[in-house]
Amino acid sequence: LCFNVIKHTKSKGLRVILTINGTVFNEAIARKLTDIGTDIICISLDGASPKVHDAIRGLDGAFEKVIEGVRLLNHYRKNGHPIKVFILTLHNENLDELLDYLVLAKSLSIDAVYVTSLVLDNIKLYSHAQESPLWIKGERLVKLDAIIDKAHELQDKYYHFDYPSFQL
Repeated sequence: LCFNVIKHTKSKGLRVILTINGTVFNEAIARKLTDIGTDIICISLDGASPKVHDAIRGLDGAFEKVIEGVRLLNHYRKNGHPIKVFILTLHNENLDELLDYLVLAKSLSIDAVYVTSLVLDNIKLYSHAQESPLWIKGERLVKLDAIIDKAHELQDKYYHFDYPSFQL
């Protein structure tokens, strides 16, 4: 990690938002990120269970590393900082875990959850769009609507879907 860049940025009075996959945290890194004043740490977590997250990441044990990293950030947190944000790219393989994801995030004292959709960002990916098991299609779109409706019902208990990350 670029601790010197973060320190320099903070010395100029700017806010630091760091996006990270969460598996690199250890006690020293969590403490240092807090001590140097990192404002927001965005952590990618691809599911609410080790089975789903690890399968998507292709790395056994990745889920537990992320969870342990969040616990370390919680332990070293000072005056509400760093703010912790979970980022979920919602797709067919983790759709069924969205509500559990919100529960997990709340149980870990995550400050905000950012749910984004899978997007086509290059021609190679686009040429395989219909083949990908990640796309939510057909009856799964109906399920997506139902899950989003339920998540909206639970907003007051978990997280609001107004994405105020620019205000954090």
